[in-house]
Amino acid sequence: MNKSRRDLVASRNVIDANVEQFHRGYRDVYRPIATELRKLFCDRSTRPLVPRLFPTARLHPTRLYQPGEDLTHLAYQMPFEMESTENGLVITEIFQRNRTPLPVTQWLDQPLLNASATLREVILSVADKEGAHSDPGYNDTLRLLRGMRLGGGEELRGEELIGPFIVAIGEYVLSVLDMAISSNPKGFPVKSRLARKGEGSDKG
Repeated sequence: MNKSRRDLVASRNVIDANVEQFHRGYRDVYRPIATELRKLFCDRSTRPLVPRLFPTARLHPTRLYQPGEDLTHLAYQMPFEMESTENGLVITEIFQRNRTPLPVTQWLDQPLLNASATLREVILSVADKEGAHSDPGYNDTLRLLRGMRLGGGEELRGEELIGPFIVAIGEYVLSVLDMAISSNPKGFPVKSRLARKGEGSDKG
């Protein structure tokens, strides 16, 4: 079986397992999720897995993304919805699924927090500084994210958003990968756990 396909299924399963653990209260598992997202979309050393296996892949834009919008002087935006659970904050939706999907490169280059903190930069920053490596300091993207303050009944600090951001991206990517895998099951070595759930069985 093709190694790239095995690697994609492995990345999908690692994300799935860690998303589940995050929602159980193990909040640091966003770090390996970021590393797998880098492997799928942003790997600098080789062609990332998703463009390699799905050259025509399209993904939905964020809730606030408008092509051509000037965000140069915007401190940050919040293209997401969130809620509190017994195990901590979760982001429920970043991407707007009723809008026209984007090619992978354009999807990654969307401004997520502001003009410089794109989706690509957020994934790479967390993966490179906290996931696959442990750099002694933060880069501009992580400093921006950690410096955010959201008001309301109780002030929310930006560092509390890093995990939920990555997990929300991971959950969306899982849904996209499962659709791609289920549409071509003979091209992959195993059937995804989510597909088995849809059949009403966890056995495999």
